[in-house]
Amino acid sequence: MTLADRSVFLTSRLSTGLHPQDLAQMLDDGYARITAWPTGSIPAYEGNPQHHFFVLLAGRIDVTHHHADGRTQILDVITPGKVCGAVTACLPTPRWPADIHVAEAARALLIDPAALLTDEAATRAPGDLARLRLLQNLTRILAGRARHLHTRIGVITAPSLRGKISAYLLQQPRGRDGKIQLTVTRQEMADILVASRASMIREMSRMVSDGLITTRGRQIVLHDLAALHDAAGH
Repeated sequence: MTLADRSVFLTSRLSTGLHPQDLAQMLDDGYARITAWPTGSIPAYEGNPQHHFFVLLAGRIDVTHHHADGRTQILDVITPGKVCGAVTACLPTPRWPADIHVAEAARALLIDPAALLTDEAATRAPGDLARLRLLQNLTRILAGRARHLHTRIGVITAPSLRGKISAYLLQQPRGRDGKIQLTVTRQEMADILVASRASMIREMSRMVSDGLITTRGRQIVLHDLAALHDAAGH
């Protein structure tokens, strides 16, 4: 593991309360390992048996679903430090719920959930504080994913395309000046909203004309929060 890998892992939500030596112990004990995936590869397809979840250390992963009509929808974008697959990894018979597509050459820390969740693991290392912290962090992540699902439902069930755009923008981190820095392209944002790129761009142009937002590349400034909340159906 490189210093850069370790630095990224220690910024992830899974690492709260852990120390560099805990990470080294995870690797030594064999329930975590590092792997690399080239751009364009698909390490897991929807429905494949799932043997691990992972923390992305470098690159970018798109979590995608292919519809029967040929459309591909981006369900999530995984950037360094984010955890992927933790929810389904905890199921009795875990399977990947979507395709894992490598958008940019990636490195990841794979973690075996059985090493954390089984009675055998607890018996083998009853005083393992690192394992306990990982379990606590995993619980927080699962709670966060439940909240994320709730907010995502709010996006895709908004009453109109403007409502979907508004709901999505309102969910992004923003500064006091209302600025948002998107981490996805316009096409990827359209996929998330289950809309065509052209329709989304036209509606965003109307929102600019109506004084709700201004855009410059991936930077968007929210001006009329009340109108955005109203469009989103809040």
